[in-house]
Amino acid sequence: MDTTRETLTIIETAQVLGVGRSTAYELARTGQIPILRLGRRLLVPRVALQRLLAGETTQNGHEDRSWTPKEPDSSPFETQKGPDRRETVVDVSER
Repeated sequence: MDTTRETLTIIETAQVLGVGRSTAYELARTGQIPILRLGRRLLVPRVALQRLLAGETTQNGHEDRSWTPKEPDSSPFETQKGPDRRETVVDVSER
């Protein structure tokens, strides 16, 4: 079994990039480092970091700085805003 994690912490990412911890957090905050937010944890997907370092570009020729996890093809859930303007997840499979 491969024990390599699929994500890095911001501190591990800073070491890979050769920048300081504060700089790495700032890059994550501004979207220059692709992140996954799990609760309070910020994690950087290895694949997205490798793409960033390789300078991969999108179809329009700009660097792809907006990594998002792949969404499933179909989901029985959707996000709706309630009367209090808060988003809630609703199961729409029974409609």
